[in-house]
Amino acid sequence: MNAASSAAPAFTTAPLNPRLARWLKNYPAWLGSERLHQSIELMERYSIDLAIDLLRQLDVLDQLGEWRSASELCHALSFQPRFQFALGWLLERLVETGCTEARTNPNARSYRLQHAPWQPELARLRRAGLNIDPSNAATLDLLDYAASVYPTIARCEQSGDQAMVGLQGVPIWLNFFHNNNLTYAVNNWAGAVPAVDRLSIRSNLRILEVGAGAGSASEALLCCFGERGNLGHIERYLITEPSAFFRRRAERELSKQYSNLPLQWGTLDINLPWDSQGIALGEFDLVYAVNVMHIAKDLFFSLNQARSALVDDGWLVIGECLRPYIYQPIYPELIFLIMESFTEVHTDVEIRPNPGFLTADQWRQAFRRAEFERVEVAPNVDNIRELYPHFFTGAICGQSATITKTTPKAFGASSLRAHRWVDFPERGAPGLLRLIGWIAIYGGRWTARLLLYPITLYFLICGNAIRRVSQQYLQRVRGRPAHWWHVFRHLYFFAATILDRIYLLKGAFEHYDVTFYGKGILNRQIENRKGCILLGSHLGSFEVLRTLGVTQRDLPLKVLMNIVHNENITRFFDAINEKIADTVIVADRPDTLLKVKESLDAGFFIGMLGDRASSDGRTARCQFLGAPATFPAGPILLAASMHCPVILFFGLYRGRNRYEIHFEPFAERIILSRDHRTEDIQHWMQHYVERLEHYARLAPYNWFNFYPFWD
Repeated sequence: MNAASSAAPAFTTAPLNPRLARWLKNYPAWLGSERLHQSIELMERYSIDLAIDLLRQLDVLDQLGEWRSASELCHALSFQPRFQFALGWLLERLVETGCTEARTNPNARSYRLQHAPWQPELARLRRAGLNIDPSNAATLDLLDYAASVYPTIARCEQSGDQAMVGLQGVPIWLNFFHNNNLTYAVNNWAGAVPAVDRLSIRSNLRILEVGAGAGSASEALLCCFGERGNLGHIERYLITEPSAFFRRRAERELSKQYSNLPLQWGTLDINLPWDSQGIALGEFDLVYAVNVMHIAKDLFFSLNQARSALVDDGWLVIGECLRPYIYQPIYPELIFLIMESFTEVHTDVEIRPNPGFLTADQWRQAFRRAEFERVEVAPNVDNIRELYPHFFTGAICGQSATITKTTPKAFGASSLRAHRWVDFPERGAPGLLRLIGWIAIYGGRWTARLLLYPITLYFLICGNAIRRVSQQYLQRVRGRPAHWWHVFRHLYFFAATILDRIYLLKGAFEHYDVTFYGKGILNRQIENRKGCILLGSHLGSFEVLRTLGVTQRDLPLKVLMNIVHNENITRFFDAINEKIADTVIVADRPDTLLKVKESLDAGFFIGMLGDRASSDGRTARCQFLGAPATFPAGPILLAASMHCPVILFFGLYRGRNRYEIHFEPFAERIILSRDHRTEDIQHWMQHYVERLEHYARLAPYNWFNFYPFWD
């Protein structure tokens, strides 16, 4: 590595391609102006120089003599783990300068310095930006302010949200979120024009805006309606914003400008059910938001809440900062990646692989998964980016299908079927667990096993829903009618595995006769120190393997699981063996994929279950026991993205104290082709379901999904 810094290159911009006007012909002329183009290019370059300056301040450059990932650098420099998102962005900016190289092996991004970066020239660049447009001061000020708090946030001296939205930051934000600041106003107008286009022939418009901030997006939308002569069509415009300060400011300014319009004001948290906040079903012709939905904690929940608020052909239009290509850094992220509200969101392997801004294609997929129709991104950013790679904004538009809305939490018929296990009251599980746990601990194993019979009988008599779904399943798997004694045995097996889980966690293996099948497959992975995914199900006891992983040192196991649905059960077992909590990787956290990758690289097995779909995941409909059922595609997508082997696992309870643990090779590597991705996912999912069906028929009383499973 050469120690000497090179001179900073001069800031220059190439003229805009005149063909850009074709794609922006319906928008204000300034969106395609040289002034805006040069301003955005200046911000990109300014953010790169800020990144170099920050990496020097944070002593990161001294650590890049060898390959290091953002996570490794955070550990080496005692930065908080969450800072790795912002640090990764800084490093990617460094790669763009050519002084740093990056590699992905296979999915962990690592960096190494080739030569010292140039000396930042922030003052010179700032003067250039103000010469282009004096209003650029607002964005430059916010970039500078964000950069000034990076060191304290990295060292966990304050949170990003506290630093950025405290009293000192408020006036800077107000200047930034203003339509005089063209580098931000482009977001407002990119959203307003398509929204008005889609409502131009309607009268009596009812509009809901979420996350309105200080009202600049509302102002642009109303201005656009006014230019089209449609202001008189607005029957109701409800403008919501959680921050009282910003909401009052917006109300004060807009009420003066549009005193004759039916403007209303309120609060709305997009992460909570909208109906509980006064938003009625099927009420609005337009749900509108600018740079809001990307911070939704559960994106698919919020999109579906928006859809439920629309009339049957209403539109959701969201203006968003768009990432031109996957993982491409863009300058606004320097501001937002240090904020917890930006990064602490549920990720998705396929659609939302990272917190923050998404690509146009990722937004299209998200809208379609949320069952919007006529999904479109405007303007046509796919064509624009070929002419102008740093055009970062657009509106995603989707129309509500003509369906009957029965609840604001509805996901549509097919999605409800896929996700109903989350809401279905598994009456037996929590109550049964607590009772059996108390008896097991205080009465001893044989007493507990004797009492399983009256306990099971109680739930057979009182658990109408459980009894019904058990009978339906048993009839399918056995191929003939199931009677009450078959259901009794089914519930008894479930209760017995819960009881056994308690003793296994306490290390009482002498009570059990465990037979392994295919263990050599697992041993070879352990000997090679190669991580893999262990894909199981709610057939039998996954806990048999999990407890072995906790108590036996020769099985390095982590478990990827959703702890929300059975939080009480999780706490109960954690209390029995405190080590079990250390094996859990919680699903749908910002750092979930990173933790999975780090664990695989360290040689851990990642255990996960593949038979229950979640509310925000991609699904596949497969034939299972003679009828279609919905399964989560998440395990297949995760394995494909991690480039790791997959081994199937089934821990079958065989009565009394006997268990069989079966291991099967599933895939050395799952590859999803670009042209046939959906078909490939369906192929792998059906293959998994066929093996699940094989073991369900082999051990029919081991099926512990006590909810309506089939579509």
